[in-house]
Order: sequence, then C-alpha cells, then structure tokens
Amino acid sequence: MDDLDNRVLVQEAAIELGLSRESVMRRLATDELEGAKDRLSGRWYVTRESVDRYLAQQQAAAAS
Repeated sequence: MDDLDNRVLVQEAAIELGLSRESVMRRLATDELEGAKDRLSGRWYVTRESVDRYLAQQQAAAAS
C-alpha cells in the first residue's frame, strides 16, 4: 500500500461508508476491506479501491 493517493484514513473511510471506526477495523481484520498500518505514522489506512468496492456491493444489495 505505497500509493498515498490510493488510500484514506480509517476514520475517513468510516464516514464515507456510514460505519464506525471500529466496524471499519473489523472489516479490515476479516479482509472485507483492504488496508494497512503506516509504519512511520502508526495510522491505519484503507485503500480507495476497497472503499469504492464496498460501497458498490452495499448499493447492489440495497437495490435487490
């Protein structure tokens, strides 16, 4: 996860997804979302692609 433009902070992902920070962390742990902890800052990030994919899946589920 080296591309800084392709990641968002866990808190930002939580807001976009309508989830709590803890829920995002659980989804990272179960591989529903992809991300990693930055070794320098110690902050957790989620990939933009992962957030977009999760949103698309939720929208598809709501539409069915």
